[in-house]
Amino acid sequence: MRNRSTRSLMLLVAMLAAAHTFAQEHVDPVDRALHGAGKANTVAGVVGIILAGLFIWLFSQDRRLTRLERRNENEG
Repeated sequence: MRNRSTRSLMLLVAMLAAAHTFAQEHVDPVDRALHGAGKANTVAGVVGIILAGLFIWLFSQDRRLTRLERRNENEG
């Protein structure tokens, strides 16, 4: 379990680092339009909520699968 947690944390850090480097590039017209209309923060918030929900769902599925594997080992 600890190995999975470490890998997940390293993946999250790598994704955040990649997002930070993309944030420093030139501003395209779509971004300018969204930011000018005040929608950029809304889009970022919605994407963040969706990603957080996805990570929570994946974590819960992993826990369920681990419980089933343990139950299967105990029965067999």
